[in-house]
Amino acid sequence: SQEAASFTGVYRSNRHSYTTAEKMLLLVQPVFTIRADGDELVLTQPYRHEEQRFVEVAPLLFQQLDGAERLAFREDKNGQIEVAFIESLPAMALEKLSWYETAVFNQALLGFILLLFLSVFLVGLANLVRHYLQPGQVMVYPRLARAAHWTMVAVVGLSWLFLVLTAVATTRLISSLGTDLA
Repeated sequence: SQEAASFTGVYRSNRHSYTTAEKMLLLVQPVFTIRADGDELVLTQPYRHEEQRFVEVAPLLFQQLDGAERLAFREDKNGQIEVAFIESLPAMALEKLSWYETAVFNQALLGFILLLFLSVFLVGLANLVRHYLQPGQVMVYPRLARAAHWTMVAVVGLSWLFLVLTAVATTRLISSLGTDLA
């Protein structure tokens, strides 16, 4: 019997795109969470308001305490839990996510990157305003510094263009699927 804690984590349905732009929808895809409560596992499913409690009945197999649902797991070659199966959802497996695969981490990373892009934009804007507020002061920069400045401006501009186009493409993708992700 494995410790209940080895089964805990965030799980995602394996029914999603792995290679196309639709993979971006994983940022908003609902997840399943499994946590340990003593020797029991507690499953929280998307769109369900109640938790389901399971107890181990065989290695890697759990039975719901107050119902007929069963929960099974598969280990990788190193003995680590990698996939969960819910009996009432036979058409999909649930992949156990690493910390860096979770939507929370990826949304935080995206927010940090956007903040970084915004800060570079704001610093450039502040320099522009300072330049126009002090018109008599002429600053002469070396040629390499000017090239670095315009390279930075181009990179920031292209980055913002990429983000805007990605947002537009994602919005069109979601609306074309007719999916209400709220």
